[in-house]
Amino acid sequence: MDVFECAACGAADKAVLSCAKCKTTKYCEKTCQTAHWKAQQKKECKILARGGLLNSKVSDSPKEQSPPPQAQLSLSDMLGAMFGKDELQPFHGMLKKQSFGKPNDFVSGPTLMEKAFTALQQNKFLHNLPEATTYKLLIDCLRMRQEDTYSFAGDTMVGTIYNSEPSSVPAFRKFIAKAEKAQVLPPWWKDSSITDCLHLSASDEGFSLECAQEKSDIQETWKDHYMPMELRMLAKVVYGNVPFPEAGDVLGSMVQAEAGKGRLVGGF
Repeated sequence: MDVFECAACGAADKAVLSCAKCKTTKYCEKTCQTAHWKAQQKKECKILARGGLLNSKVSDSPKEQSPPPQAQLSLSDMLGAMFGKDELQPFHGMLKKQSFGKPNDFVSGPTLMEKAFTALQQNKFLHNLPEATTYKLLIDCLRMRQEDTYSFAGDTMVGTIYNSEPSSVPAFRKFIAKAEKAQVLPPWWKDSSITDCLHLSASDEGFSLECAQEKSDIQETWKDHYMPMELRMLAKVVYGNVPFPEAGDVLGSMVQAEAGKGRLVGGF
């Protein structure tokens, strides 16, 4: 019989929780899981999740310093957290000049709509799309949110696989209820739509609520560098907040950029 130790406090035979992402690191309780994530696991988790070997230098490196609870990040810093350094480059000119820089240098595929951020601001992001596409966006919005809650806040979202549930269906049902109150669902949405949405999730492995989805996975699935940001902003409308320090009116800045260009080229 395997004996597990809590990665945070070292308690033996009490480790009943697993890291939701790597499935390898064990904890005795949620408090230990949260503390260890902020101190160390955040650096090691992706290596473990991909089956790599841990480098001792990773464990010995200085701990990341999280910003104080009330700290405000700059718009550039927050976009950096959302996209990564390489993906952020095209934004530098846009943020200063309200233009798109050189979109052809980074476009990876067509977007679902023109002026997606404007549609988000008007609560019409999910309008005028095929039903199946809408279902998939809602599923990935919840999966992006549960990932961000874990990665940025070091917390596990209740009702999700990150909180030791077999699937994130419970959290998804609550998410849809909030989305309905926030009036972001399309006009054709009806009570039976959530059943159809969950059926799609159960039948399409790529959108399973039993699986985690990282930012890079969503970018690859939608062939769009900016889909994670769009989904995060949609989740903010639904939940009323984001699991990381805000940097002012990011959505307003993106809407202004769209207005300045007039048309999205390939994949904003």
